Amino acid sequence: MKIALPEEDVLTYLLQQHHQGLILCQNIHQGLRKNIEPVRIKKYCTWFFKQHIEIHFKIEEQYIFPILGYDHTLVKKALREHRKIKRLIEDTADIIKAVNLLEELIEAHIRFEEKNIFTEIHKSASEEIKHAIRKDANFHTMKRVSEWSDIFWQ
Repeated sequence: MKIALPEEDVLTYLLQQHHQGLILCQNIHQGLRKNIEPVRIKKYCTWFFKQHIEIHFKIEEQYIFPILGYDHTLVKKALREHRKIKRLIEDTADIIKAVNLLEELIEAHIRFEEKNIFTEIHKSASEEIKHAIRKDANFHTMKRVSEWSDIFWQ
């Protein structure tokens, strides 16, 4: 399966997606603070995962992480966190716990990737590698958060 990537620098694109992920965390936080029914928040998280995070993870796992290598300590940690986030999205047993953990884990994961992995990629990856990543894929358009109809955080 080919994953669609933008023409701009792939890391810049992923950073823009990270910003959307931080907005997700802020929206979860607001929903919890307002005592919104956890099921509503979880539905939003699941939608956001399917529309944004899932493709983001695929781009990182297929194009970004191989630059450092799958045996790299930072990459191993990121992959563990990807699996944990996915498990929390799929968790239907304890929705309150899952939603709280998603808020914390996604924010921490984004900060980790930006501070560690993306910094390391900038040091390691030549422009030729970055160009090859862009050349190997098409463009993926993210849906805007505003397309979600239940704006519980406002």
